[in-house]
Amino acid sequence: MCASSFFKKFSDIGLVGLLIALTSCEGNTRYEVWVSNQSEDQLRVEHRSLMLSDVDSVIATNMVSSGEIKMLFVTNWLGGIEQPAEPGQLLDSMALFNEEGMQSLHPWRESRVWLIESHHDRKIPSQWRHVYILRVGSDSFE
Repeated sequence: MCASSFFKKFSDIGLVGLLIALTSCEGNTRYEVWVSNQSEDQLRVEHRSLMLSDVDSVIATNMVSSGEIKMLFVTNWLGGIEQPAEPGQLLDSMALFNEEGMQSLHPWRESRVWLIESHHDRKIPSQWRHVYILRVGSDSFE
């Protein structure tokens, strides 16, 4: 009787250990969105990210000085995703304004205007980090 309770307890511990191991192998993907101000003016960046937890959020505003690179937001998605998402999957809206209040017609939804770097930070569980940098110059306001 004592031996069977020992094996039952041992199997319960084994099942808990297996459950922890399986649930911790999900992985993660981190998305970082940055703006690089390569213009001579300070920029005002208004954006709204696409996150389920931000359904009731307001548009965030960031000031980016000339020559500065500033992170707009970071989000983490469950699962190690190797391919970077399209910018439109991360951002609901984005507006760029110079010091004179002129709005840029910068095509921020297009992947080609972003510098996108992907890093496989860890293999097990799979951890990916995708960094998006939008370069904005004075010619973005013409």
